[in-house]
Amino acid sequence: MVKKIGIVLLIIIGGFAVTTWIISEPKPVGEKGTKAEAMAHGMLKTLNVEAWEDLDEVSWSFKGIHHYTWNKTNNQVEVVWAEMKVKLNLDNNTGQVYREGKEVNDTGEIEKAVSYFYNDSFWLVAPYKVLDSGTERSIVSTDEGEALMVTYTSGGVTPGDSYLWFLDEKGFPYKYKMWVNIIPVGGLEFTWEDWKQFEGGVWLSQLHKGLIDIELSGIKTK
Repeated sequence: MVKKIGIVLLIIIGGFAVTTWIISEPKPVGEKGTKAEAMAHGMLKTLNVEAWEDLDEVSWSFKGIHHYTWNKTNNQVEVVWAEMKVKLNLDNNTGQVYREGKEVNDTGEIEKAVSYFYNDSFWLVAPYKVLDSGTERSIVSTDEGEALMVTYTSGGVTPGDSYLWFLDEKGFPYKYKMWVNIIPVGGLEFTWEDWKQFEGGVWLSQLHKGLIDIELSGIKTK
């Protein structure tokens, strides 16, 4: 019986490895330089990056599960999920934890809230992070025209993670492909759609379709 289970597991693992090998795309090599920098700046201009930088607060829900109120001015965020609420200071990743409204001492929940925030906020604001410290940009030629590769060499995103942005004729991102360390399949594609201009003039995408669909709902800015 144990032997049969072992064989089944090997078949499953082998099948997963083969599938990953078949659908995974190698990361393309782009060309750095003024053209890539101009493309990044052009995208930010289209999205009204100045409005994003001037924004005091943004709130949203990630897939209806994690809920955020992010005070950009004070660099603090309130993270709510299930029976938990964590008030984070993003300058040092410390905060207060509340379970069912009562304050508790639980550093594990603080770590969880930090992880949730950095993952979920990326799906909201990634286009505004293409010029972050520790990023490198390059131009990649594709079947859909030239695309912008952004690689994170340091910071909140895992070093080496890369995102290939595809822009429409107006400069809006309509999808990206990703090569990230936590996902074994390279080149996974997600859309950036349902763009809306919010209070203050900032543009944010509310829907990403891909292997799974990611909806950002209840977005409010001020």
